[in-house]
Amino acid sequence: MDKFTPGEWKIDKRASGHIISSTGRAIASCMGYTKNDDNGEHVEENEANARLIVTAPRLLEVCRRLKHWVAPSDPDMDMINEVIKEATGGVTISD
Repeated sequence: MDKFTPGEWKIDKRASGHIISSTGRAIASCMGYTKNDDNGEHVEENEANARLIVTAPRLLEVCRRLKHWVAPSDPDMDMINEVIKEATGGVTISD
């Protein structure tokens, strides 16, 4: 069983760069990269980072599904397994 916050993750419309769960629970913030003197030049990058984090649970599910379609000898299988292992903290995922 995954230990991350279940459900849909989304970017908080009230605070750009903040990721929340479907229940409003805080997941992460990507606004730490902004400095007071950068005139907002990192806003786009912060928002892109937030979009990537929001998709993480679905990307993990895609990797798990791909395991059933990619041949074990395919070089991409190593990458799929590595991503799953990193995302789950090294937990072995059963087929």
